[in-house]
Amino acid sequence: MLRVTLIYVEKSNELCTRNALILSNFLRLQTIDAATQEQHAALKQEVRRMITTTANKLAHKLHMIDSVQRLGVAYHFEKEIEDELGKASHYLDRDDLYVVSLRFRLFRQQGVKIPCDVFEKFKDDEGKFKESLINDIRGMLSLYEAAYLAIRGRHFR
Repeated sequence: MLRVTLIYVEKSNELCTRNALILSNFLRLQTIDAATQEQHAALKQEVRRMITTTANKLAHKLHMIDSVQRLGVAYHFEKEIEDELGKASHYLDRDDLYVVSLRFRLFRQQGVKIPCDVFEKFKDDEGKFKESLINDIRGMLSLYEAAYLAIRGRHFR
């Protein structure tokens, strides 16, 4: 019985030692030195500047916001994104499907109510989307992504 207990204690110690090493390595990786923290802060400032001073073209500004959100770092720039989307709300009438769809999706993701009527200019007399839009790959993909944020009872069709 004593031998079995000693083997169990040895195995437990090995397991504890292995877990301690794993935890130690994890904590070492979580510790960031001052130079890395400075670089991180500088990069955040650069992205913040890029969001707020991107060329006055709406498409560039919306694309930048979308990219930051897709990268999963938008929580660092919530105020800047909200401010820039507030400015973008004044640009309602656009003839570019990509810009209109992207703006629609970004606004809906922020909780801003924006009507589906913004897509009416892209429809023909029968209420279907114009066939010429087939060639606008980026616009169609953006429309597809925006369609997931439609409100029940309101249709893009």
